[in-house]
Amino acid sequence: MLWRLDEPAPEGVIWLEPGSKHRLRHRRKYAEGLLIPERSFYFRGPEHALNLRAHNLVLFVKIAEGVDAGTWQYHRERGDYSRWFETEIGDPDLAAQTRQIEQDASLDAAASLAQIKAAVQERYTQPENPSMPAVLTAKNADVAIADGGEDPSRAAEK
Repeated sequence: MLWRLDEPAPEGVIWLEPGSKHRLRHRRKYAEGLLIPERSFYFRGPEHALNLRAHNLVLFVKIAEGVDAGTWQYHRERGDYSRWFETEIGDPDLAAQTRQIEQDASLDAAASLAQIKAAVQERYTQPENPSMPAVLTAKNADVAIADGGEDPSRAAEK
């Protein structure tokens, strides 16, 4: 119902249509935010010698890249990654894809890590913003220097 404060009576009923885009709930929070300790992922390993806390998906990927193969496989074989994605991150699609990777015995630690990392990044990495100015790449920097321009990596030194 629409009722303007400066009008004596309501103008009428307004019907709102639901949004047409499917959105994952709190996508950015899970990618970059700070989950509470009870909802975080802990890389502990088979001997529980580690206690590396990943409080979001970005940190999960970074830590995963640094843990030893034994620790990675320990959590993989237990289904810990897919369980965390489903119960704490709330992404059943990522959990299902990860579960298939966890159960694929033909994959070694490095290959399974690469696939799970790709699945996370596919869903939670922001696309490039086309309205933002492009950053000079090394190739573009070389062209600029060759054309008599300044080396952008040295511009900050001035």
